[in-house]
Amino acid sequence: MKIFSTETESWNVRASHALDPDSLFKSIYLTKHVVFTKIGIDSIKEVIITTTNAILYPSDEIIETDAFATVITSNSTTTGDGVIADVKNGYVKILSNAKRLSYTEERLEQLEGDQMLYNIEKKTWSVIKKPNDDKMQIQNRVKTILKTKKRVN
Repeated sequence: MKIFSTETESWNVRASHALDPDSLFKSIYLTKHVVFTKIGIDSIKEVIITTTNAILYPSDEIIETDAFATVITSNSTTTGDGVIADVKNGYVKILSNAKRLSYTEERLEQLEGDQMLYNIEKKTWSVIKKPNDDKMQIQNRVKTILKTKKRVN
């Protein structure tokens, strides 16, 4: 699947399995080998997010997961539990246990925090110290989607 954020920029979405529980394309539950790739101008891969499962909200252009995820940018690899990627508003948020490894030719740095936020336009990371319940809300939505699918069968 491809989501266009502008005429020259897009997100490519891949997964081994996809489930649209209400068949209305409002939310799509993705499982196994889930990869979101932000393609910038000149077809450059700007951000790659990998995880085991996620929910995609096509009309809102939001991707979220409560699972462990890896976010790769041009100069860093950041991991954590749970991610919200908001394509329209241009950010990726690690929800808990965030760990970032940044690298240049001269040095390697590690940063840890409760949460981290990546600004896609500015290509900058910031640490967020305040707790929130985003991860719990995502877990509840995942449970609801799975229960809906079981009833349909």
